[in-house]
Amino acid sequence: MSAAALPGGTARARSLRLTAGAIGATATAAAPLFLLGALAVQVRADLGFGAAGLGVAVATLFAASALTGPVVFRAIERIGARTGVAITSVLCAIALVAIAVSVDSFAGLLAAMALAGAAQAFGQPSANGLLSRGLPAGRQGLAFGLKQMAVPLTSLLAGAAVPLVALTVGWRWAYAGAAVLVLLVPLAVPRRDASAVPVRGGGRATLSPALLLLAVAGALAAASTMTLGSFLVDNAVSRGVSESGAGLLLLYGSAVAVGARLLLGWLADRTGFDPSRIMLMMLLLGAPALALLGIAPGRWPLMAVVTVAFGAGWGWNGLMDLTIVRLNRASPAAATSLMLTGFFLGAALGPLAFGTVAETLGYPTAWVGAGALLLAGAGAIAAARRLATA
Repeated sequence: MSAAALPGGTARARSLRLTAGAIGATATAAAPLFLLGALAVQVRADLGFGAAGLGVAVATLFAASALTGPVVFRAIERIGARTGVAITSVLCAIALVAIAVSVDSFAGLLAAMALAGAAQAFGQPSANGLLSRGLPAGRQGLAFGLKQMAVPLTSLLAGAAVPLVALTVGWRWAYAGAAVLVLLVPLAVPRRDASAVPVRGGGRATLSPALLLLAVAGALAAASTMTLGSFLVDNAVSRGVSESGAGLLLLYGSAVAVGARLLLGWLADRTGFDPSRIMLMMLLLGAPALALLGIAPGRWPLMAVVTVAFGAGWGWNGLMDLTIVRLNRASPAAATSLMLTGFFLGAALGPLAFGTVAETLGYPTAWVGAGALLLAGAGAIAAARRLATA
């Protein structure tokens, strides 16, 4: 039974639980990545690897997500979103506990990040399935904005973990605390809901040219923006910012991205604007901001650039979800799984290349490359829009 068919109070309660479950699943999937990015200085010192190694670790997570993606694409509509959320939570908790308790080498970290990547492949499609099948269309814009808010919110909390946990009791405790939290997420998902039971028959996304181009756009944009959460702290420290100050800078940028995603989701429900058009404009605005991250002079110029880079360059994800769901309403979870496979490929290769360039040519050159990738993603979105309206 959908939320729209229930009495008012029951429908609101179920909608809130579905949204909470989607937020939790998305945050769970993002936790290992942003904890590593925020705690990079401490983790690198203990395990002995450099900026290129950080890129390898991030790439390992997303490569595992990309490899798991086709499995999720075939299975997610059949197993149901609620089961997908549970799989995400359990796999992610195991990875976090392993890092907190037993990882004492770079190889061990890579193994844990690979497991976290498999968890991530289930997380986003499951969250999208909860919202697209459980909520009426008029509430989905804000709901997707809230769900995607979880990504920068996780980054924000990871940034806060630097001064509050890592620099007081040690970075491993941050991973242990996160493991406890992610195990609570499946409790938020209603036990009986059309979005959380297996879908019998169908469940296949239409592989339209527009959808494939959006997957390419997601890959290019992810290759660019995944560097923000993974390298901003290390970049800031290399330029003389204190470790706690760099963590707070990540916290601030993540808060900006949270606000952007919420505002855009709310506006999508209220105005009915074309989400792909706004997404295109945001990528065009975010590209030069990313390119300036490596050369912004002083604290306040850097904060201004971070504002635009996170707000425009990293605030578009909810609009991507909304665009994908509207293109493929019959099998939204499978369609977003296809798009996310491209996203994960970009997220694997982008930070790997970024870390290598940063270590050999410096962060300013690496940030220029990230801006160029975001610009290329905008070009792919423009091409997808032309196909969709032809």
